[in-house]
Amino acid sequence: MRLWCRLWPSYASAHNNLGTLMERSRDAEHHFLAAIRYSPGHVNAHYNLGQVYRKEGKRFMLMNRTKDAVAMLERCLMLNNGYTAAYLLLAKLHTGSQTGRLLKHVAAYQPKHPEHQARYARWLRDNGRVAEALVYYKRAMAVNMEHRESVLGLARVLRDLGQRSRVYRLITWWQSTRRRHSVPGGGRIVFAGDLYVKGWQLYKQGQTTAPLPSAGEPPRRRNTDGKMSMCNVRLNYYD
Repeated sequence: MRLWCRLWPSYASAHNNLGTLMERSRDAEHHFLAAIRYSPGHVNAHYNLGQVYRKEGKRFMLMNRTKDAVAMLERCLMLNNGYTAAYLLLAKLHTGSQTGRLLKHVAAYQPKHPEHQARYARWLRDNGRVAEALVYYKRAMAVNMEHRESVLGLARVLRDLGQRSRVYRLITWWQSTRRRHSVPGGGRIVFAGDLYVKGWQLYKQGQTTAPLPSAGEPPRRRNTDGKMSMCNVRLNYYD
């Protein structure tokens, strides 16, 4: 790559590629600026230079470098308004509603990518817009039912809304799906969460009377109201 730059110093893509290999930000900046100088419409060089400025601004707490990063990324989007990575990087540099607008734009621009739907849903939940977050997590799972971040995010949103029965069913389905895929031959492992959901379904149907334990079976735990517990299962949730 260095040889190309020496033999053909105006080769913009060679400067851009060489800049990505530089360890020092000053050297990387030199090559990205050279790429832009020889090819003003080089989209990747603008984005990469924005990355350099963002890292410098974050590392050394330099506001002017952060502003330079924003300017480069905005220039990148002027050259190519579909450059998703630039929108996402700008979202990291901005705060508040402006971040939300950028993430929403990406989610709308690429509706078939669950990562983008889940990223915006997480921002919505973090900003107290739980009902809207629920919509976007569902959109992500409509694309990929087993998208991990969307499943966990949806569980947190349902918990926020007080819909614990739906949380239990969702986590049970997720665990059983993962275990089924991990068993050779596609077999299914039964685990305690399945028993809880089955017990909850029986409870909803009015079948709340549990049989007495057989000989040698440990006594079942009772709830505070004196009723038999359907299953001694405790589910923990982590944010």
